Amino acid sequence: MKINIYNIKLIAFLGVALSLSSCEDYLDIPAPSNAFYEENTFVNDATTATTINGVLAQLSVNYYLSNLSLYTGLYTDEFTLNLNNAAFYQRFYNNDLNSNQAPSVWSDFYPLVYRVNAIIEGINDTSATLSNKDQYLGEAYFLRAFSFYYLTNIYGDIALPTTSDYEVNNTLSRQPQEEAFQQIIADLEMAESLLSESYVTSDGLETSSQARPNKTAAQALLSRVLLQTENWEEAAEISSAILDQSGQSLVDTENVFKTDSGAMIWELMPNNNPDSYMKYVPDYNIYFGWNYGFSPVEVEFGNAPVYLSESQLDVFEEGDLRFQNWVYPVELPDTTYYLPYKYQTQTAGEEASAILRIAEQYLINAEANAEMGDLGAAVTSINAVRNRAGLPDITANSSEEVLAAIAKERRTEFFAEGGYRFFDLKRTNTIDEVMNDVVTDKTKFGEVTWDSYKQFWPISYSEINANPNLEQTEGY
Repeated sequence: MKINIYNIKLIAFLGVALSLSSCEDYLDIPAPSNAFYEENTFVNDATTATTINGVLAQLSVNYYLSNLSLYTGLYTDEFTLNLNNAAFYQRFYNNDLNSNQAPSVWSDFYPLVYRVNAIIEGINDTSATLSNKDQYLGEAYFLRAFSFYYLTNIYGDIALPTTSDYEVNNTLSRQPQEEAFQQIIADLEMAESLLSESYVTSDGLETSSQARPNKTAAQALLSRVLLQTENWEEAAEISSAILDQSGQSLVDTENVFKTDSGAMIWELMPNNNPDSYMKYVPDYNIYFGWNYGFSPVEVEFGNAPVYLSESQLDVFEEGDLRFQNWVYPVELPDTTYYLPYKYQTQTAGEEASAILRIAEQYLINAEANAEMGDLGAAVTSINAVRNRAGLPDITANSSEEVLAAIAKERRTEFFAEGGYRFFDLKRTNTIDEVMNDVVTDKTKFGEVTWDSYKQFWPISYSEINANPNLEQTEGY
């Protein structure tokens, strides 16, 4: 990790906040004009809230998760690269990443970790009385866990900075993924103990907006991590508790991605500044070719970077409302292509980026119960998701059948969303089997091969060179 990543002043990242000041969910508190390390950054609730707002705004508008969905979809079997699109995407589609042109996930998320560490330190060290101290700390611990979660799922072993001291951070080595999960779980448990059960604004007032993480968001991410670490009983217990709560539900497929939908547990608000070129969920233009101001029917297919692969299309059953409402057909003379269409508007405020959804908790609950042998409970949870999609109940007589049904539903429910498919293939130890088959279909841009080490991505040479203790991902 480079010094210039970690030795960041607040004034630099608050510039983002100031430029996005109309995004009321994050940026309704004026930004302080002082640098991050100066005494008066954490002197009151207003200035403290702004530090968290800045991190949320960075996540929301800088396409970290949108690009990750695109890149991992290309890397696996969700997308086919459009022949007419840029060669930049070929590295992902051909599973041909290298440290000279490494993905930016490492350098995207670690600055956020640094800022969150500094926020935690600043709040704990301040002598000021903060009315919403627990909320701010809870949000900070949640965001650190969230960042570490994506980093370890992309890179495996990662550095685990828990301080803002760049001299310390700049000498950290990569720790085993097991330790990363331990840190994530500890941070999420801390966040859960601090956050309110209600959604609140940055000044602590109860709100209907789901743009800031609450206790349920911490629990939802925790249940995901517990599932991944095979803590079946705890994952089932937490997901059951979430499903028993009021407030979230499986809404119809046409309204899942609407702002403050009942299907959401935590969402990121796009920049609603009327003068901005991007006032809506960035996924819309990513998949429709960055044609600002046009409706989908006017977008030329050649500008779309990807379309859904045959493998992805095959998982949809006849009558699945997710295919009808979340997929956009492009009819050309020779064939019909299908684009991801979960986000459907360029109108500011109508949609928000889905980060944690209630549907995932049903499928986490199903998988945890299936692993423990409670197939009845597992099937009930699966059918809840299927019925909302207009599909009939399934019956299953073995854990293998139930787990296969869960894998199918996860792939159908979460396509083009947050790297789910890539992460699922790795955590279920099926990535080598699947990808060895997939590469035989990826012939559009030359021969493609798969090796097991490719399930984790390389770090750029610039990061390696800046830290003598940072080793490259094995195989690169």
